[in-house]
Amino acid sequence: MSLPSSVHLHQADALSISSLSCAFQSIRKHGKVDLIVSSLGALPVFEWKGGLKPRLQAGLERICADGTKNLLDVMRDSTAHTPALIVVSSNGIGHESLERLPWILRVFYHHLLTYPHADKHEMEELLHRAYGLHSNDFNPSAKSSSERSAALFDPSKLLIVRPSLLTSGARTGKYRISEAGSTLDSAWTISREDVGHFIAESINESAGEAEPNALKRSGAYVVSY
Repeated sequence: MSLPSSVHLHQADALSISSLSCAFQSIRKHGKVDLIVSSLGALPVFEWKGGLKPRLQAGLERICADGTKNLLDVMRDSTAHTPALIVVSSNGIGHESLERLPWILRVFYHHLLTYPHADKHEMEELLHRAYGLHSNDFNPSAKSSSERSAALFDPSKLLIVRPSLLTSGARTGKYRISEAGSTLDSAWTISREDVGHFIAESINESAGEAEPNALKRSGAYVVSY
């Protein structure tokens, strides 16, 4: 598939802050960076010695936590204008959302996604602290005004997407989303294409000098059928 002339591809290593910084410098030659969408992750590896809890690929055990930390550092140090950020996480990471999962999914997540979810849990802790967002699971201390004032970034410029179990189905545009910071009951599955649809629908296409925020919504949302 050919790309339009307005699309510029820049390759970088999320685990290398120097690589990310160089990529940002190259990207900014084309104009201001208004929005970043991050969907870091790695495939689990099954090993007999690992039992029913597959680990992440060697060298990528902390891809979400360390990659996101590097991204936040580069955003803070390398951009005069702080872009909005959309991060794809997962439902069922925090205690509250895990308890509201269908019991079969709770068993599945516990045995097969222990290590990927531990990585994403640390990623969400980083994001909640950096943006001063309160969460009983990820940043309970942010209730205090001093904690919120110490945030590095504007919380209105962060959207955390927590999809339920991902499938390869077609886009329907018909799905449920939670209220910001809450969760959903009976959150079974969602297709990757519908997650992409939700992300696209959350972007403020008219963002500019008069309306600098590229997001229509902010906070953390569960997305599921």
